[in-house]
Amino acid sequence: MDGEFKTLFAEAKWKLDWEAFEKVYDAIEKGDLRESEKIDMLRKACILLEGDPEKARAENKL
Repeated sequence: MDGEFKTLFAEAKWKLDWEAFEKVYDAIEKGDLRESEKIDMLRKACILLEGDPEKARAENKL
């Protein structure tokens, strides 16, 4: 299991910004949002680890 975790972590293009996530989580809990709005907010709480952010957004629809 440890090896699988390390592989997934090594291949990740994004990581969660915990401070941004806390704000997003609070907004999701308090708000009456559609699923697409929730997903968009959660995606914006992520940080690109490497590469071109515009290309990554296009590839991942961020």
